[in-house]
Amino acid sequence: MYLLYVDESGDIGLTGSPTRYFVLSGFVVHELKWNEILESIIQFRKHITLVQKRV
Repeated sequence: MYLLYVDESGDIGLTGSPTRYFVLSGFVVHELKWNEILESIIQFRKHITLVQKRV
């Protein structure tokens, strides 16, 4: 089985919208790789947090 994660940001740009951008992203991962991918994402977020604190 494959798992799909989808996320959006912004809005579709209707009248009076605070932004004119809409972003839709996602990824698909096989269930046997989910834990490995999740750990990679956690490590990536920790790294980004450390980098942002240095700026």
